[in-house]
Amino acid sequence: MANNTCQSRTATLGSKTRLSCFLLLAVTPTAAFQVPWNLPSKSSWTLTSIPRSLRDDSWIHQKLSATAKRKRSRFVLGNQSGIRGFVARSTSVCRQAGANSEDTPTATSRPRALVDRLCLTSGIGSMVAWICLAIVALRFHPDPKFSHCSMKHNLLTMSQAFAFPLPVLASSLWAASSGSANSESRRSNFEENTQRRLCLGLTVTFTYLLAATAWAPAFACGYDLYPTPLKTAASLVFALAAVFHGTAWKKSLDKGTRTTNSLSSCINHMVRGTHQALWSMAPNDSNNNTTSALYSSATIGLLWFTVLPLVSDYPLLTIPTILGKRLSRAAGAFTWMGAVMAYSLRQASDEVPAQETDSPCQACLRKGLGIASALHVGLIALKLIGVDDGGFLLPGRGLWEVYPAMLAVPFATTASILTHLTVCWAAFTRGYK
Repeated sequence: MANNTCQSRTATLGSKTRLSCFLLLAVTPTAAFQVPWNLPSKSSWTLTSIPRSLRDDSWIHQKLSATAKRKRSRFVLGNQSGIRGFVARSTSVCRQAGANSEDTPTATSRPRALVDRLCLTSGIGSMVAWICLAIVALRFHPDPKFSHCSMKHNLLTMSQAFAFPLPVLASSLWAASSGSANSESRRSNFEENTQRRLCLGLTVTFTYLLAATAWAPAFACGYDLYPTPLKTAASLVFALAAVFHGTAWKKSLDKGTRTTNSLSSCINHMVRGTHQALWSMAPNDSNNNTTSALYSSATIGLLWFTVLPLVSDYPLLTIPTILGKRLSRAAGAFTWMGAVMAYSLRQASDEVPAQETDSPCQACLRKGLGIASALHVGLIALKLIGVDDGGFLLPGRGLWEVYPAMLAVPFATTASILTHLTVCWAAFTRGYK
């Protein structure tokens, strides 16, 4: 009788012990989040390290304590699936997450992401604004001397206004945003410098487009072809894009210098960076890098053809965009952006080893600039062949009648074509060394 009573009590005690283990494992996830950051080391773990909510006035923990002393290696506190292992792993994960806080989105990275989205959105809006301005300005010719131009000529001219600007603007917008890198913490210093340079270049581009739209007669040889609603809307879009990209450049500059730069400091950085870029623009003969030399030549050529329409009169101002008096000077903003992209690719060809593949930012710039130059040269070739009512190969006098400015300055026209062919050669060969 006594043995039966002892066995029943032992069975009851065993069932209560198993029940206590089950209940303890059930409440462990809730208690684990109450453990403070300064947990004791692994060698000093005791039962008192368990949160008070698990050990105050409970017969479960009394049974657990007695059992843990006898079978510590097999019981809940002794193996890695129990409280000790669970809390230790949770604490390790939390501490590792705290140490690698740069890899996770924090409150400081959210404003940067917002600015990037605003830059990308305003940039897309600027592309739409440029398309509308080009269609309105090029759908007819205000000069009576060219009133006989056909719709085919107008479509070719509109295509010329889209061929180079749109790929350049799209690729530079994507490369300047943080989406071109896998993670902001994994972004190299060179890639950050490139994106900072692109943000500043886009700020200048949109500011120039704003001036060319708001004061159109000063940039279009006296022509004012835009209706007031379109001019106002396009000017507002360009202004917002310039502000957003200027803000992104300022934030990236603050992050690079780890200080909050004033307006004078930003101007100082801009002047010193421009001076350094101009002095380093010449090809570097020491490393025998063909692609770097090609991009250097393309940068010098595109920068020259950015300044040329501003300081020249008709017909020289129409080179290299071939958009006549109406849009040639305004389209110089995209020639400037092409020069910034070519300089960035030149820096990449100097610093990236030959065996390494392109970074996402670099690949986007290379493909965008190469496609833009290829489309631009292709349309000029079609005009020279004589697709627009005659040329060097097809019969007719269309080339001499509707493109007199391009033929009046053959040296500048040839130089611009060679510049874009240099861009294509460097972009599509991809040989660094």
